[in-house]
Amino acid sequence: MEVTNLSTGFADFGEISHSTDLLVAQGKLWLFNLNFKDQPNLHFGSHVVHIGSYVLVFDLSSKTWTKIEFPAITNEENLGEQIFTHNDQIYLILYKNFGGYLFDSLYKFNGSGFEKLEKFTHPAEVSFDSQIRISSVSANGSSSNGDVVLVLNGRGMAVFTLRISEDQGSNIEFIAEAHEEPSPMSGTATSAAVINNNAIISYGVHGCGFRWQSNVFTKIDLSTKSVQDIHFDSEDHPRFCFSGARTTSLNSANEWIHAAGSIQVGMTGSKFDGSVWKLTNILGDSPNWVQVQGELSGKIAVANGNEIWTVSPDNVNYYKF
Repeated sequence: MEVTNLSTGFADFGEISHSTDLLVAQGKLWLFNLNFKDQPNLHFGSHVVHIGSYVLVFDLSSKTWTKIEFPAITNEENLGEQIFTHNDQIYLILYKNFGGYLFDSLYKFNGSGFEKLEKFTHPAEVSFDSQIRISSVSANGSSSNGDVVLVLNGRGMAVFTLRISEDQGSNIEFIAEAHEEPSPMSGTATSAAVINNNAIISYGVHGCGFRWQSNVFTKIDLSTKSVQDIHFDSEDHPRFCFSGARTTSLNSANEWIHAAGSIQVGMTGSKFDGSVWKLTNILGDSPNWVQVQGELSGKIAVANGNEIWTVSPDNVNYYKF
């Protein structure tokens, strides 16, 4: 794996106390700072951008940093969010944070803030225990129709497709839910990808803490809506614990890249693991993990195909394999 230092880091432009995943779009790297939102009625609190924040932007051509501050969208208490890229644009979707599957609104980042897409329809709410918190994952790749695939974690892992059209209106369709019946192996999605119109969901389970599972994934056919857990053996595999890889991507060979994570040390400690892995033959008889030679040095990373960028207060690095 080749590594190139592109520039100094973002130390002179702002601190990042909590960040979203690093994004790559429009020839730039985008690092959104998350601000804390208190949710006293829900006995919770979360770090989000929809209450207003800033984004640090690194231009890959000019090798320069800029900082963009943007206003709040809403201060509504019971809302969660997912930031994702689609067709080289940055979007934000809001959804109910506790007690059910319900999407709220869709936004597009216009360079100075998140602009609401007014034409937006979504399914009716699926309600359940008000104590269950909803989290989300956006998938690498898109459906055969070019739709975004989103996973909501709640009662189980619920898969939706999102068709974005600013002219005709954007629409969400429910596809299927996996692991909706509680069991010791009920999964919580940590990442997802779309291969040949199948949603592939990598997940972790709660036991002694939360542990990502390297030897199983859920496959949901977006056409037939069938759900299947795929268990497999691999001679080697990532040692990532907790929530798995920090960044994932699909390459042109439909290999699923998982890069960097944490390894448990002792009972409560952890250390950074910069290894990079490819999950190959995903839809075949024997999915297999293959390690890429070399490691990442930075913890804040974004992968796009066989390319990875990392940023830190000190440097910006580019990796290719």
